[in-house]
Amino acid sequence: MSFREAVDGILEGLSMLVLSAGDYGLILGARTESPFAFRAGDMSRSQEPQHRLLNGLVLAGLAAFAFPSAEELEEDRVRQVNEAELEQWLRVICRKLQGKEAAGEVIPEEGLDHAWRIFDQLQTDSRSNRTAGRLSLNSTLYWVHNVLSWLAENGMARPDTLGGEGHWQLTERFRLQVRHMGAGAAYEYLRGVHAAPAATDLESQP
Repeated sequence: MSFREAVDGILEGLSMLVLSAGDYGLILGARTESPFAFRAGDMSRSQEPQHRLLNGLVLAGLAAFAFPSAEELEEDRVRQVNEAELEQWLRVICRKLQGKEAAGEVIPEEGLDHAWRIFDQLQTDSRSNRTAGRLSLNSTLYWVHNVLSWLAENGMARPDTLGGEGHWQLTERFRLQVRHMGAGAAYEYLRGVHAAPAATDLESQP
């Protein structure tokens, strides 16, 4: 048995697959049934159901923010992410979803329908005196930072030292995970919501 056959056999047994083998090394992906598959509960601050929903919304939103089209997913380049800009992007998404709700449109993803409402009710920047003025769980910026920090721990993001605090770079590993494994129906839906004009935009057109 060759080395490659042995590796393929091990990966098959673990329900994993090779996403890329090149300049970035061996990048693996895990199928849903794999013991190494990502679970929402794996992310920090995911004990409560609403926390898992917030983490899921930010993660899917980050993918749609960084890769707003299928063409973007094919481009091997560094994506810069600013926490404040991503948070504001998610705020716009919430306003668009609110408009869809007012128009009687049903959001197909139940978890997403709950998540955007929770996100929309939180303050952008809320700090607690008990934690030396750090962002609290009632802050949307906290959840944006939480997701990006988790991605950094797993090699899918890194702090952008030149950009300063709150600036990140998404790694090739993140792009390949989104492209090959997919970020789920929520990612696809958020891409569509982002691309569609808001109700106020349509009303302002002549």
